[in-house]
Amino acid sequence: MNKNCVYYQILILLLLGSVLSYGAKDIEGYSIPLDIHSATTFKNALYVATDGGIRTFIQGDVSEVYTADDGLETTQFYSVFGNQKGLFAVSSKGLIAMQANLREPFTVINRSFLSSNAEVIPGLIDIAESVMVLGFEDKIALIDLISGRSLISLTTIGSHRLSTSSVTALNIKDDSLFVAINNEVYVRKMDWINLEADLFLADPSTWKPVSIPALVPDTIRAIAWIEDSLVVRKEKGTLSYDSNRKKTEAYLNSSQLFLNGQKINDPMLSKNDSSQIEWILETDKEAYFVGPRTVIYRKDKKWKDVSAWANYSLGPVHQIQSFKTGGIFAASPYGYLAWSDGYSWTPKHLVNFTPFIFEQESIVFKMKSIALDRNGYMIYGLWGGGFLLLNESGLQSYKHISPSTSCIDNFLENYIVSIGSVTAPDQSGFLVSYWSFEQYGFAYISLEGEVSCANKIGSTPYPGPLTVRISPEDPNKWEVYSSAGNSNQVSSKGSLDVFTFTAPSKTGGRLLDVDVQTYEGPNNERIIDLDFDATGRLWLAGYSSIGYLDDDQIQLPHKISGYSGAVNSSLGVDVQGNIWVGTNQGAYRLTPKNGLPDILTAINYKMKDGLLSNEIYDLGIDSTKGMIWFGHNNGITRYTRKDLRKADSFMTKEAPKKPIAYPNPFMPKTQGKVVIDYIAEESTVQIYNAGGALVRSFTGEELLGGRLEWDGRDLSGRLVAPGLYHYFVRKEDKREKGKLIIVH
Repeated sequence: MNKNCVYYQILILLLLGSVLSYGAKDIEGYSIPLDIHSATTFKNALYVATDGGIRTFIQGDVSEVYTADDGLETTQFYSVFGNQKGLFAVSSKGLIAMQANLREPFTVINRSFLSSNAEVIPGLIDIAESVMVLGFEDKIALIDLISGRSLISLTTIGSHRLSTSSVTALNIKDDSLFVAINNEVYVRKMDWINLEADLFLADPSTWKPVSIPALVPDTIRAIAWIEDSLVVRKEKGTLSYDSNRKKTEAYLNSSQLFLNGQKINDPMLSKNDSSQIEWILETDKEAYFVGPRTVIYRKDKKWKDVSAWANYSLGPVHQIQSFKTGGIFAASPYGYLAWSDGYSWTPKHLVNFTPFIFEQESIVFKMKSIALDRNGYMIYGLWGGGFLLLNESGLQSYKHISPSTSCIDNFLENYIVSIGSVTAPDQSGFLVSYWSFEQYGFAYISLEGEVSCANKIGSTPYPGPLTVRISPEDPNKWEVYSSAGNSNQVSSKGSLDVFTFTAPSKTGGRLLDVDVQTYEGPNNERIIDLDFDATGRLWLAGYSSIGYLDDDQIQLPHKISGYSGAVNSSLGVDVQGNIWVGTNQGAYRLTPKNGLPDILTAINYKMKDGLLSNEIYDLGIDSTKGMIWFGHNNGITRYTRKDLRKADSFMTKEAPKKPIAYPNPFMPKTQGKVVIDYIAEESTVQIYNAGGALVRSFTGEELLGGRLEWDGRDLSGRLVAPGLYHYFVRKEDKREKGKLIIVH
């Protein structure tokens, strides 16, 4: 995509953010809905189960993706099945969710299989009456869809233990369940309505082998019926026959497809004369042709490729940076960036034009090598390839600081290894650190690309993330805080190095007279990430510990309730002083008791709360819009909280906007809440009716983030009468007022 086009898209996103935010979900996941593992129809819509959630297609035009925040509680789904009772989706680990009607949230009806950690076999699902039959790698499970209870898990069929010989296909015909195990088929009669009364359901000897009249493949992956005759196939995918014995068939790499006995040969369905289609599904006068990465829609003999998913295209996210004006950019380990206002995304944009792609390293070493200043200049640290300098928020690359072209130490010949980058306090450039076989070094890189180095100055060979601030004791000096590992492994022991030096703006851009002080890492662990709170206290995430710098040593809190056993990946401090930690067990919010650092209370946010994944690679806090973002291997999660927003400038001369109420007019029964925005947190908000009677008064925590949300009810919980209302905002001697119309 043209660079200018992306630039204007970013501007439009940032301008429309406040408009788009009304009515948006507090937590939302963004993923790419691929690969497709299973497909079905429900209420004339197509549903597909993917690694990025459940995607729907309605008449080939409307497409939505449901992820963990839509009631699914997770994102990777392997099976989906629709019938007159509802749409049923099964995650890769066997969580079962149901949607009763189109565009409604999902409801989880069974979580009992999650503890076993067994994988569902994609597409091995069928339903009879109110019983779901589901294939796992080590069992077949039968679930009552009315109660949501698991009835039984069958681990042996005939002489086959399913832990060593998994079921490869299954099919329900009338009162019988047929299953294939390798090249054999077994059958058992089922009383689907009274299945719990079947005393011999667990007896493997009650399964009978089925004679297959035709040539049997080594492995049976599809079962179908021509009237009462069994048909099998070695390829999985669609295989069915209608009452007229006409075949509908699709499987990957086949030479031809059939729909109700008619051969389908459209070039959209093939690549190099090989079919890309695995399933054919019909709705009213329509048909969908679906493959692992393909969805083709046909109506009235017209074909349309509806595979594309434009809402989010970045994929995995390993680093996140926020804009001073609100919004974020996210970076993929494949060298792409994308920008968001919090609700919409630009297409991904390739930034890294070098051969140095650091997909694996970025995850393993928890890189924090990208930094953005308030003017849109960016540094992009490459694993092995040096540094890219960019402007226009990453759209324009203007200098590559490659290995052996500067004073920066090479770790290997023509190979720079850098984990950490940070913006200079005066926005004049960036500071970076880099590995060395001896002691590591760090460098100052100006916006023009001039480099000044302090080589072999660290306490170990392996630096990690770093941060910087102006020295509280001397405004002419900077302090760089850098992680220092004893080995190149993130699980190694480590320390914190603090470098103090005169600001390069005072020395002609050079690093001179650098002093260093070293502190043992939290619990003697290597530091994974670090950030300052509003009081100037430095918080640090070790590999599995949390600490803070105080009294010239790193302290561990005396107690952290609800946090233990996690592997940390990232850390950030919000405007309320809460410490957010990304881990392999989701996100933790650690709240200091009475603002003191030694007693912390943890709240854990996981997939069940709406995160795309429990594995978090990085987090970023947007204090302008009040959002925290979590990067995962399958996308990114946005969590909006008004207490994350920085509101100290509201109702001052520097305020971005005056207090405003929206939507206005407000319809409580349909719109839920009215927002009075851009108010001071320490103010009082009072709402009066047209007769001058006080309806509600708000203060304190109700105004966190400078945003009041009111549901239109009085103190007794009753909806107020329709009409004209007045709101008054008072902060010391500052007064603001406005009108609000309420409509029923």
